[in-house]
Amino acid sequence: MRKLHVAPIGDQRWVLTLDDDAEPAISEHRTRGEAETAPRSYAETFGYPEVDVHGVDGKIDVMLLDVG
Repeated sequence: MRKLHVAPIGDQRWVLTLDDDAEPAISEHRTRGEAETAPRSYAETFGYPEVDVHGVDGKIDVMLLDVG
């Protein structure tokens, strides 16, 4: 199953990617909050039910989205 990922790039921005593909990013954001909001519409459009959110501390949180 393909999965969306939100991850920090340095300490200044966050990116939304598909399947751990670093390039090209689907979108870039200034804050984690903005980056966590971005996959919702993308997930609804393309049917991705999960988003891995990678924290700056290395922890991964999983967001489950209702795409049905």
